[in-house]
Amino acid sequence: MSPDANLNSKQLKRHARRLKQQRLDHRHKLVRLAKRTLTGTLVMSGLFGFIWYLTNQPSGGGRKVIARAGLHWHPELDIYLNNLRQAIPANIGISGAHNPIHTHAADNVIHLEMSGLVYADDIRLGEFFKVWGQTLTPTCIFKQCNDSAGTLKMFVNGQPSTEFDQYQMHDKDKIELRYD
Repeated sequence: MSPDANLNSKQLKRHARRLKQQRLDHRHKLVRLAKRTLTGTLVMSGLFGFIWYLTNQPSGGGRKVIARAGLHWHPELDIYLNNLRQAIPANIGISGAHNPIHTHAADNVIHLEMSGLVYADDIRLGEFFKVWGQTLTPTCIFKQCNDSAGTLKMFVNGQPSTEFDQYQMHDKDKIELRYD
């Protein structure tokens, strides 16, 4: 073998090693690029997912959502003071602005007619009493408060309850408040 052929052979081997190293370097660059792209995609997906989550949460500071598309319920309320049934007037919450909690007739039916998001706080019995301009607490109804003359009791669908103003009304509830 001639010295020139040996040189060419060395050059060819060196060139082949350089090509092989370039292919490995290129492959490593592609792997690094793929990892960066995947990481960036995951980070961006997580960011967009978090933004979507935040923008699709009802504003209410963690308040419990009862309905997202409104509700139309009719609980009944009977109030007895010293065994005398008290009338619940017609048109509570109707005069002026139409309140979503109101009455139409003096038939003891409370109308809950709400649109959009409805929170648990919106359908509490105490909200009806606020609209009515009357007092209801665990110890008082109207001007009657627990004392030696009587005690306030509450029944919902025939069962005793201690929720009073905090009670979340439901459709067709039979709510009874008794002071005696």
